[in-house]
Amino acid sequence: MLTMHPVAKRRLGHALQACLSDKLTRSAAQRQLGIVQEAMRVALADLVVFVDRDMKLWQGRLIEGPRRQQQEEGARTDQLIAEHLRRLGYE
Repeated sequence: MLTMHPVAKRRLGHALQACLSDKLTRSAAQRQLGIVQEAMRVALADLVVFVDRDMKLWQGRLIEGPRRQQQEEGARTDQLIAEHLRRLGYE
């Protein structure tokens, strides 16, 4: 859990007191905080979509790797079998 530095906490408290000292300033501050809140919500939603896409990409790569390795091993096994059969005279 993150804790706020005491000086930063005190300064934030002073800023809040100044913002909420009269109706007009309070209304303006609430409006701006609402705008920031909406922007953060959209940014977070975009981040979730980005991370989800990235995770699916990496999952696909993780699955693809063993498949490719199996295919390569299968091809190598087939090649070795064919080589041995040729040595034995079966072509």
